[in-house]
Amino acid sequence: MRPTDLIKDLGGMTLYQGGPRLLPYLSRASMIKAARPLADLICKTAHGDVEIMRKEILKTLGPTLNEDVDDIIKRSYRLRLINELEVLRFPKLGPHNISATAILEGEEHLQAALAKGKGAIIMIGHFGANQMIMPALGYAGYTMNQISASPTAWFDIRKDGRVNPIFKRVQMKKWTLEQTLPTQHIDVFGFMRPAFDCLKRNELLGLACDGGGGSNWVGLPLGERTAWVPSQPWLLARSTGAPIIPTTVLREPDQSIHRVIMSAPIHAQKTRDKTEDASVLAKQYGEYFTEWVRRFPCHYAPYLLLRNKVAISDDRAFFDDY
Repeated sequence: MRPTDLIKDLGGMTLYQGGPRLLPYLSRASMIKAARPLADLICKTAHGDVEIMRKEILKTLGPTLNEDVDDIIKRSYRLRLINELEVLRFPKLGPHNISATAILEGEEHLQAALAKGKGAIIMIGHFGANQMIMPALGYAGYTMNQISASPTAWFDIRKDGRVNPIFKRVQMKKWTLEQTLPTQHIDVFGFMRPAFDCLKRNELLGLACDGGGGSNWVGLPLGERTAWVPSQPWLLARSTGAPIIPTTVLREPDQSIHRVIMSAPIHAQKTRDKTEDASVLAKQYGEYFTEWVRRFPCHYAPYLLLRNKVAISDDRAFFDDY
């Protein structure tokens, strides 16, 4: 185990032991202020990860990058730490206080979609505090379902030497906190019947456009590269007729509240060629998602780092140029 990984795990264990009891009583402004110097310290000492992140950002955005890459990386570490701290506050969130943490924008797109009676697919990327979509919608009164993998899935997936007893304990505590969210978790590695059923009940189904695992890959344009993602989410939209609601979570440096931004729906076209239909949907969504990554690369840089590090254990690498 690398010394930096051991420090990271010990720090994570400390946070997950005492954080859920202490952080809810700390104001959000104080939490954000306290996290900044710690995040800067982590950034300064994580030399290997920083270098990987730099290369991934440049490969993905290349000539369209209009910010200093070192500034992007610094902000990404600050955002990532705050997003981790948000997980520790999950048990204290509820309808009475969710608006102090996350607000909904573009809710009219969701309501129009549900009026058709086929449910709605809340399509997200691993961009910013994407998990905030679950409490923001769930505590607003919507019935939320989420296809995801438990953090404990990394025990079997990761082959980069990252898994150790402390890492496992942190992931188990994280999963315990995630289960307090107002959503029905659907295991991405299990049967997909619950996903079809919740859409039939005109409920919401959260899906990630850039998740790992799965099969029958389809290319999703992502900046200057093509990401290979499972075709199942796009085929689900095609077969059920449920509209896709592109949804992004944004928190800029001068803000304390996450904005859950829902955009106009994307509708699947159903032809005789389901593979081509999935490809068309992925391309359409990829163009939308790329604009967010270009505008706010610090929100996506941590995920680019992760995909690079787990490429060794992926069935198919996220990008072909790994």
